[in-house]
Amino acid sequence: VTALDLFRTQLDRLEAKAVDEDVDHLVTPVVADMNEGLPFSDDAFSTVVSLRATRYVEDFDRWVNEVHRVLEPGGSFVLPVFAIDTIPWKRNSDKGIHLPTGYRHLKSAIIEAGFEINTATATAPRYLQAVDLSLGRRDVPFYYRPKIIVAKAQK
Repeated sequence: VTALDLFRTQLDRLEAKAVDEDVDHLVTPVVADMNEGLPFSDDAFSTVVSLRATRYVEDFDRWVNEVHRVLEPGGSFVLPVFAIDTIPWKRNSDKGIHLPTGYRHLKSAIIEAGFEINTATATAPRYLQAVDLSLGRRDVPFYYRPKIIVAKAQK
């Protein structure tokens, strides 16, 4: 796992957890700003997962093109789209309130970048089934129920 974050403290927390679980040898932390491009070579990964980082993306189209660049042909891109992230996303975007953050726009931008969308994975129930509920079932408010975009890199 290669974990990218702008802040070293978040990566330190991840590394500590990895040590506790004896998987630290499997984690490579990278401090970088995803808005400045991804510091990886072309075709470097088989999978890219973004977990709520998109709320800090300044230019979604540029960022998703970078994701496509670092994925190997046929690689998977997983992007949960949370309604709660809509306003922070617009606030951090260089397009401001005019940034289209709707699910359909994001899917279109991802297709435009050279991905093929897997429509079978696009609903929140599949996400909720995958969540570890070993600590007990809880109600999840609608804004924490993402639509998930899963796409394959076409090169």
